[in-house]
Amino acid sequence: MPKIFEYFGFIFYFFSNEHEPIHVHVKHSGTECIFDLIIED
Repeated sequence: MPKIFEYFGFIFYFFSNEHEPIHVHVKHSGTECIFDLIIED
């Protein structure tokens, strides 16, 4: 689990070779959220 960034207790990380679409996990106080990164032309 490579950590990308940590800010005010929010930990942003990703897993390589995980399912599409590309997304980032964010963890804070024992809860987790996932953000999809959608690239449009």
